[in-house]
Amino acid sequence: KMSTMSSSSSPPPRRQTTVLVGGSNGTASLVSILGDRSKAENAGHTIRVVSRHPSRFADAATGRPIRWRCDEQKPFSDVVPSSLLPTNWTTHVGEADSVFGYDETDEVSVPGERGRRAEYNGLERAISGVGAHDDGGPADVLLLSCPVSAHLP
Repeated sequence: KMSTMSSSSSPPPRRQTTVLVGGSNGTASLVSILGDRSKAENAGHTIRVVSRHPSRFADAATGRPIRWRCDEQKPFSDVVPSSLLPTNWTTHVGEADSVFGYDETDEVSVPGERGRRAEYNGLERAISGVGAHDDGGPADVLLLSCPVSAHLP
């Protein structure tokens, strides 16, 4: 007997873990866009931030990630981009799933080695997922977000 699948049984969204390295405004904008859970395209997307100043992205007292907001200006047409043509605005509000400091180290359980613990720094934990505060597993994408001033003479 044949049966058809209903549209409600669509496959689960693909999981992806992205690590944003840097503490710039660009990182904050990406956190607000990629960490915006109200957008269906972000379902299954885990966002981690590694920064020299993790308190910019997570509350120092609670460790809870801070929510960021950005307003994105999108042209109505990509054919002839121009500042004179009309645009629309999209607001994004999002947060990272985990935040790490470059220099912070933590002793965590080594996967697959029962009872063994080792020290990992924040960057190592963000990339490997070991000791992360989310279930994203190892990173799929690493993105370095430099401040604009890093490229000025």
